[in-house]
Amino acid sequence: MKYFIITLLVLLCGCTKRVEGPAKSEYGEIYDTCFVPKGHGSGTGWSYGKNGGPVTTQVDIPERYAVVFKCEHGKFVIDDDRAKSLYSRFSKGDKVKIIYCIVSEVTKESTNAVDLHFIDAYKVTTINAEKNP
Repeated sequence: MKYFIITLLVLLCGCTKRVEGPAKSEYGEIYDTCFVPKGHGSGTGWSYGKNGGPVTTQVDIPERYAVVFKCEHGKFVIDDDRAKSLYSRFSKGDKVKIIYCIVSEVTKESTNAVDLHFIDAYKVTTINAEKNP
């Protein structure tokens, strides 16, 4: 009912709206994980030009995490704010159940699927594969 109301409102206003559909799931695996540690340091050098002279350079690179999933839709990477948590939960080769939804663009004329939105994933084994949400 919620999606019907959103679609109806979009049709009435005539604008384009992105709408997420209901949650779906499929099985996959962790294809790879990646961690890049924080980097920092400083250095000195020389600047040439009109106001040339000695310069100090500061480097401060934050730590980064990424998890690559492999499923029936192909491979995809999560490297945003959720990546650190996923990295701590999974290892390369883990079997997982992936929760996602289809994102559609709705206009007055049409509704088109334009993306898949990752929601979460759960580690599974053959014993508990059907028990996880």
